[in-house]
Amino acid sequence: PEASLFVDPRGAPRVAMALRDLAAASGSALLVPYFAESEGRSASLVVAPRPQPGSRRTLAALTSSRPKQRPMWFLGEHGGGEPDPEPLPAAGSEVGALLGLDAQDPGIAAAVADAGADLLASSTHDWPELAEQQIAFARLTARSVGAPLARADWRYGSAIYGRDGETL
Repeated sequence: PEASLFVDPRGAPRVAMALRDLAAASGSALLVPYFAESEGRSASLVVAPRPQPGSRRTLAALTSSRPKQRPMWFLGEHGGGEPDPEPLPAAGSEVGALLGLDAQDPGIAAAVADAGADLLASSTHDWPELAEQQIAFARLTARSVGAPLARADWRYGSAIYGRDGETL
């Protein structure tokens, strides 16, 4: 879900090490949405395993981050000047990270899909009053862009939707 961490892992060595260890041990890429409180912004990065040639060891590395495209200014999030949305590399695939309200704008999802995202990942923490609408937005986004969408929410409506918007 959005803001799974309240620290940028790239600036927190113990957190980064724990994430790298988890990705390496599981052999899985981890999408990590976080809120950088000192900067007042949300972003995502991927921690991807990297098998070492000629060795049984697997290491993992953190990618650069991608900022939330639609900050919620009324909650104190800062924004402006965000780069164009781009997917994050994730162990042979590309993931289009959508944070919070990013999933309500099909233009953001279309941009990351056009840039090569194989999967959209919507990380959010919905309010009860908006949960039903956010689920509908996620389904419509998957269908309109033609890309599968994995939606993670703290309390409501975590699901995976196919390219047609149907729940898998």
